[in-house]
Amino acid sequence: TTTTTTTTGRGARWREGRPALVVSSTSWTPDEDFGVLLDALNLYDQVAGADVEAIARYPDLLVVVTGKGPQRAHYESRMRSLRLKRVAVRTAWLESGDYPTLLGAADLGVCTHTSSSGLDLPMKVVDMFGCGLPVLAARYDVIHELVREDARFAGGSVRTGARGKPPVVRLPNVAAAIHPVWRTAGGDGRPNGCLYGTSGELAAQLCGVLEGFRAGTSVAGQMRARMRGELEVNGGGNRW
Repeated sequence: TTTTTTTTGRGARWREGRPALVVSSTSWTPDEDFGVLLDALNLYDQVAGADVEAIARYPDLLVVVTGKGPQRAHYESRMRSLRLKRVAVRTAWLESGDYPTLLGAADLGVCTHTSSSGLDLPMKVVDMFGCGLPVLAARYDVIHELVREDARFAGGSVRTGARGKPPVVRLPNVAAAIHPVWRTAGGDGRPNGCLYGTSGELAAQLCGVLEGFRAGTSVAGQMRARMRGELEVNGGGNRW
């Protein structure tokens, strides 16, 4: 039994009301500003815990961060200083065989990589797509070669409430009913993620794609199911 699964006579199954499992893989280097994700999770926590309606609308998050690198201790210290109620963040170092299992179990991936040269592509996104996992990725010049952006969730933000008012999630393209397929940045194919530039935009995307998670109606869940179906048709399962 875990926070996401429970054991029955027929084996493990998802726990009712479980948190959404979000995975981020990082090398903890300056090419990856992990502080943007932590700031976004702080904003998400404020939104998701704002009132009874928000608690019902947005799931709790279990965020698992994998990898080793020089800035890990610094960011782990920041994680310990966070006072989050709806979000739990954990770091892990996995054996090579366990990593695709984690990706296969996850609901959403986050990639904080931004290339110092502006030319390289993050293999961690390739790994996530190979397991049928949609990704929220940092926006930079060539990332569009991998991520077909769902334009509905571009340009969003979270505005913190003033004088005790709850924070406000702003997703202007959702309000304008931008089509999720034909406005993708990749030009063809359906979206396989979103691109963000700021912590506020990432927080708004987390809210936007995970809304309705408990009811099974979230955009992240629909995207994940479609991507896994495409893998089954094209390659007989994940690409690991």
